[in-house]
Amino acid sequence: MNQWMPSSGVFQNILCPVDFSDCSAAGLRYAAAVARCQNARLAVIYADHFSVPRYFTQSQVTQLAEQAKQWRAGAKTSLEEFIRTTVATELAETEACVLEDSPIAAILDTASSVHANLIVMGTHGRSGVNRLLFGSVAEGVLRVAKLPLLAVRTGLSQIAIPARRVLCAVNDSPEARRALDLATLVAGCFGASVTVLHVRPPQRSGSIPDLYSWIPDAQRVRCPINEVTREGNAPLVIVTAASESNYDLVVIGARHHRFLDLAVLGTTTERVVRHSPCPVMAVPFEDLEMFSRA
Repeated sequence: MNQWMPSSGVFQNILCPVDFSDCSAAGLRYAAAVARCQNARLAVIYADHFSVPRYFTQSQVTQLAEQAKQWRAGAKTSLEEFIRTTVATELAETEACVLEDSPIAAILDTASSVHANLIVMGTHGRSGVNRLLFGSVAEGVLRVAKLPLLAVRTGLSQIAIPARRVLCAVNDSPEARRALDLATLVAGCFGASVTVLHVRPPQRSGSIPDLYSWIPDAQRVRCPINEVTREGNAPLVIVTAASESNYDLVVIGARHHRFLDLAVLGTTTERVVRHSPCPVMAVPFEDLEMFSRA
C-alpha cells in the first residue's frame, strides 16, 4: 500500500477490514462516518490466505498461481463495488486493497504500514462454544493491537451513525484516562454528549477525585459532559447502563495482560465488547503518543 502522510484530524488514518458480509458493511459505514468527521484517510482491506498443498506438482502450482492472480483482480473489483454500494457518499481519500494473508496478520501489518490510529470493524458477536473454539477476528486484533479498535457487532437493535450519546466507562487508570480523552474528542466531532461512568466495587465509597481534571478545558467546552458513579460489578453495570439509557457508543480503556505466551484483555473490557447493546471503542494505553489534540 502507498505510504500516507498524516492528516490534521485526531484519527488521521482509519483502517477498516471487511469480508463482504452485512456485519462488515456495518463496520464500513461507521468507519466512513468517522473518516468524514475527521477528514481522515480510509483504508479498506479484504484478506484471504490459501496455501498450496505440498503434494501439488510444479505444473499445478503454476496453474494455481495464475488462478490466484485472476482471483485477486476480481476480488479487488468486488471490494471497490462493495465500498461504493455500502458508503453512498464519496470520501475524501479511500484506498481498497486485497491481501493474501490471514485476516489478523493482514490487519496488524496494514495498520502499521498505513500508520493507522483507529481500526473499525464489524464483529459477528458469537458466543459460547463457537467463540471459545474459534474466537473472533475482532477480539484477536483487540488482544494485541496497540491502537483503538471500534467494534460494531451485528445483531444490535440499532446502530446510530453518527453517535449522539456516548458512554465512557472509567476507573483510575492510564488507559481510562486515554479513553475519556478520546471519548470527548469523538463526541465533539459528532456533536454528541458524554456520560462519564465510574463503577466502584461494592462496599467501597467515594469517586475518582481528579476525574474532571483529565479533560482539558478546550475539550470540555466542545461537548456536554456529566459524571455518574454507580456501585456493582463493572461489566454488568456498564452494559446495563448502555442498554437502559440508549447510548449510541461505549468507549472504554483496554489493558493488555500476558498469560504465558498469550495476550489477553482485562475481564471488564472483554465482556463489554462482547455484550454491549451498541458499538464499543476499546482504547489501549500504549497509544499515548499517537494522537495530537485538535
